[in-house]
Amino acid sequence: MLKKKGFTLIEVLVALGLLSIAFSITYAPINLIKRSIKDTEIEYYKTSMLSLISYSSKYCKVNNQIGYIELEGKTNNINFVVETKVINHVSMPKGYELMVVGNPKIFKVQNNGTIDAGTIKFKDNNGKLHSITIQVGSFYGEIKT
Repeated sequence: MLKKKGFTLIEVLVALGLLSIAFSITYAPINLIKRSIKDTEIEYYKTSMLSLISYSSKYCKVNNQIGYIELEGKTNNINFVVETKVINHVSMPKGYELMVVGNPKIFKVQNNGTIDAGTIKFKDNNGKLHSITIQVGSFYGEIKT
């Protein structure tokens, strides 16, 4: 009687078929999770920027001081500055690009809490453009995608 060593061709094909089915079932949810993580990261930075805008308005109103929100394109930072001191900031993550026309771009924050109108734009790591608009004479910011 001959001893069988190894697997037959049919056994190998069945095993590869089962592995490919298992891989295809798990691959789709993994991509969905990755996309969800990226979307959550984008929303986090948008919310962080809105919080900075709101904080700067409230800070200047409560402390009766004039400040400004400075967009630094080279460092990808958004700073809230009073006099020469950075009070608060948001740093954009690696792969994101803060779109600044003129360097640095500045939004003045009055001592009554109003902020100069304008738009803060940035590209995410997929190249999609996002913007936050500050309405005229207010502290209201709006996210637009």
